[in-house]
Amino acid sequence: MATILCLEDESSLARMYLRIFKELGEVALAQDGQEGFDKFTSNPNGYALILTDNDMPRRGGLEFLKAIRDYSINDCPIKDYSLPPRLMLSATSYPQTLLAAVRETGALGLYQKPFTDVQELKTIARELIEQGNSSTLELYLRKKGWSK
Repeated sequence: MATILCLEDESSLARMYLRIFKELGEVALAQDGQEGFDKFTSNPNGYALILTDNDMPRRGGLEFLKAIRDYSINDCPIKDYSLPPRLMLSATSYPQTLLAAVRETGALGLYQKPFTDVQELKTIARELIEQGNSSTLELYLRKKGWSK
């Protein structure tokens, strides 16, 4: 069964993620980007999906995504390592700007909080775990007008 690394500093949202994603696998929680980075680097092959908030203490989500990208390129001891799919979950007021920055890190996209369709988010997570990409995410981004 897959393990999802989920970075979220809001305890109520973290508990919600445990409920939403439990049927997809184990959910490993981190309260901020530094804790997430430490968990990730201790077991880079241990995660099938990474979900991260952006606005967190110690290290934000965008910084976390850049750090794991750099780690995978420069420091990961696993030969020919490939990062798992990554998705930003954020309540940003500037979604298109954040989406562009997220994609620069190699992450696949942005899903905006507050969530209006939990089933859609679960479908996106399932597709990312099973296929490494998500047609549902691309449809969501086009529907929002953030992607072509």
